[in-house]
Amino acid sequence: MKNCDYCGGPWHHGAKITELDNGEAVLFFACNKCATKMLNGDTEPDPHVQSTVEMIKTAEELLDMITGLPASPPQPKLPTKAPCPDCGLSLEELFKVGKFGCEHCYEHYREELVPITKAHHDGHTTHVGKRPKNRHVPKTAEERKKLLLLKKAKAVELENYEEAAKIVEQINRLDADADEPAS
Repeated sequence: MKNCDYCGGPWHHGAKITELDNGEAVLFFACNKCATKMLNGDTEPDPHVQSTVEMIKTAEELLDMITGLPASPPQPKLPTKAPCPDCGLSLEELFKVGKFGCEHCYEHYREELVPITKAHHDGHTTHVGKRPKNRHVPKTAEERKKLLLLKKAKAVELENYEEAAKIVEQINRLDADADEPAS
């Protein structure tokens, strides 16, 4: 765990302060308390503190320090597999471009893509819809009408009368559809 370069206390995701010293970037770590003091003008960085100060010589090193990640993350080793027999797209090209070459690529690369799909879609490999699981969608005309009445009341409260009028039209259409006999 890093320590604050000003008070020596735990840094714990405080502020990262970059100073230029003779043309070189020097990174200081400040805990939230010291960073707040600095923002208020109470404290100046001490360029002589060397305990956890890191000298940065390249843009990549600066990016590494800011994000905490390497500038170029290691690429995962792709399994070796023959290209798609129909379009010739290799697995490497698929991951590089991010698009399939033809409809047969889906089945050809299925074995390699299922674990990735599961990881990105909560264990699902089939499409389960666009709506969030916790979102209630009114199913009956009565539920839709209640929702529209709430929206209308909110629009009137906000003095958005044009929107309220549009909602009234939607309610009227919903009522008219309910009045029509089923054919």
